[in-house]
Amino acid sequence: YDLAYPGASLNLVEDLTAKGLIAEEVYVLVDNFPPSVSLDLPKNIHLIMTVSLKASFLIEAKTVEVLPLSFGDFLEFKGIDVQANERWPELYREFITYGGYPEVVAEPVVETKKQLLWQIVDIYLRKDLGDLNLVKDMAKFYRLLRVLAGRGGEILDLMALCREVDLSFPTLVKYLEVMERAFLIERVKPFSRHPGVEISRSQKLYFLDSGLQSILWLNQFQPTILDPVFKSNIFGELVKKIGRESIRFWQTKSGAEVDFIVQKKEGAILAIEAAVNFQRYNQKNFSLFKKRYNPKRWRLIGLEGEKLARNGFYPWEM
Repeated sequence: YDLAYPGASLNLVEDLTAKGLIAEEVYVLVDNFPPSVSLDLPKNIHLIMTVSLKASFLIEAKTVEVLPLSFGDFLEFKGIDVQANERWPELYREFITYGGYPEVVAEPVVETKKQLLWQIVDIYLRKDLGDLNLVKDMAKFYRLLRVLAGRGGEILDLMALCREVDLSFPTLVKYLEVMERAFLIERVKPFSRHPGVEISRSQKLYFLDSGLQSILWLNQFQPTILDPVFKSNIFGELVKKIGRESIRFWQTKSGAEVDFIVQKKEGAILAIEAAVNFQRYNQKNFSLFKKRYNPKRWRLIGLEGEKLARNGFYPWEM
């Protein structure tokens, strides 16, 4: 459906109705739209759009977050029977390594996958964001993106980032917001009821696509799954399953931590640790958190080694 009507007023509801496309819920993919034109849409019409378009004007209708594919979507996209679970370990490694952007998933040649991920950065980000003047210094924006890719899952030290990338504090905050609106990264707030001994204000950062993180961080796909990339992948899967607002992290000022704390609506707490190898997680951290908060459930998500009999889960079992 083409929304490009240069210089003309557009009544999307009337046009959709005339074409017989109106329904209780309508989703319209927008990839080219004059930012000077405003839209006044009812709540049942949702626009799916790139970050550049979303940032260029305010709209009343809800916009849909377009995230990379989940593992279930990844299997469906590749035409793989979801019942073929004997292949899931191999396929999940592929999913972590190359990520979930549909065009990357569909490409069989590894080197071309790499090129496609660079195109996402160089064409989509540089061109779209630069053309809209959302980013004034693309070189520093790109440098910041690469620095962040190497620090996935770490506490964000904003002042250190300002010095390292040579950005003012307001510009750094703006660039992080732009990256979030592009669904590249997500900042995670801490879970704390004891601010004297726990991190209660600083945030962590995760990439929403593990393939893109690997390319930005290391300029190549790794033959082995690295823990920071694995944790980003698990975070992305949690976001797709339960949404971002209920996900927190827990960390004491002495360094004990649990990767993800999920707060249920009824107040129950689920503690989740992610480690490539089941045998390499820190049991003391879990024990300290359980002693302090008594979570209803806890899970260790891993890919290699001997799975814990009761609380161990593979990523596809989440």
